[in-house]
Amino acid sequence: MSLDMEHGIKEISPERARSFSGHENLQQVREKRIREILSKFETTNGPKVSDILKQIKAEPIHSAPVGGLSKEPAENVMRMLEGEGIIKGKKKNHLNVRAGIVESIKEFTSKNEPIKLVFIACPFKNPSIMSTVRLFPDLGEIEMIRQFLRIDETIKLVYTPGLRFEVLSETEDYVRRSVFQVDMDRANAYKQGLLYFAKTMNLGNKLELNDLFNLTSLDPRFGQLMEKKINEKKKDQTFDDGLARLSEGIMEKSIDALVSDPSLTVDELISIDLGILDNNKKLLFVQNEISHRANELTLRYDAYHSTRSELGLTKKHITDNGGAYVVVREHLDRFAFNTAYPVTQYFPHHGHPVIDERTSRLEIVRMADLLIDPKRYIAVNCEGDFENKPFYFIKKN
Repeated sequence: MSLDMEHGIKEISPERARSFSGHENLQQVREKRIREILSKFETTNGPKVSDILKQIKAEPIHSAPVGGLSKEPAENVMRMLEGEGIIKGKKKNHLNVRAGIVESIKEFTSKNEPIKLVFIACPFKNPSIMSTVRLFPDLGEIEMIRQFLRIDETIKLVYTPGLRFEVLSETEDYVRRSVFQVDMDRANAYKQGLLYFAKTMNLGNKLELNDLFNLTSLDPRFGQLMEKKINEKKKDQTFDDGLARLSEGIMEKSIDALVSDPSLTVDELISIDLGILDNNKKLLFVQNEISHRANELTLRYDAYHSTRSELGLTKKHITDNGGAYVVVREHLDRFAFNTAYPVTQYFPHHGHPVIDERTSRLEIVRMADLLIDPKRYIAVNCEGDFENKPFYFIKKN
């Protein structure tokens, strides 16, 4: 599959390029777009954010190890992690690395210390207003932190010291290496909000946020190797199936670059995001340009991750500092765990939290999907929020 399906990488017009890279009025236009989007929803005032945080309860997810108790504390911890509500995907996915994870856990149980789980997550709110209009964390992230607390409480049933969580974030790497068009203000807003929630919910002493840029920037080979991989892929002019799927996913992050284009209405942005083009020449042209931009970002994204993997920086960090490496996406030869329970399709930073009025279940929904029928949803604003935008939505019966 070629980068633009037919003609390789295409040059983007200077006018369009300015909207991709941003200009002095971009933030103002973005806020105007957001106000237009939010005007489509019925709104109401909800509880104070501080009251929501106080009411959060974290009870164990399940009460017994899978397969019964073992004489080995580390094995008991592993069996609890493999229980329903914690494990993501099938147990067979991590069988090849299970013994290694248990050995990592033993490093802590042998000293009767909290076990450190290390994983990559929580970069920033998706920069596309078709995903979320927020910069700061919201009820979705509160539920994620609650899940961390619930997992900790579950482990304490068999190992009293419980867990610690080290989150490795790609935030600064993504910004500084131009993987996505995101500024540090957005990134810092998200991080500070997460730390505030964690501290208020009594997870502060158990949650550590570290940016992978602190690892990659120390290796002088990283930048040069990443650019080499990008140039090689540009010369190759082809995407395998994996990169093609990745590019489709990155398109939703690229669409926000067009918010400053006054010729596009919000409804047209929605149509482009959802792929409802109806042979409209204008929308087809814009989508094509977004596709090119997504392909360029895909090259950077893929090169960044393959460079980090090739240099073994994450593995070295864990070897030097200790911890059991786990993941939050289902993956072969990795132990994956749920950052929400009941399980949601998207992570909190991908969209808006929506509470079903009938079932009280929380789901993460992209803004573009909410806008398909905005009359079905109520936007809830909460006093004490970091920003004047919906803290969550209610789905009406």
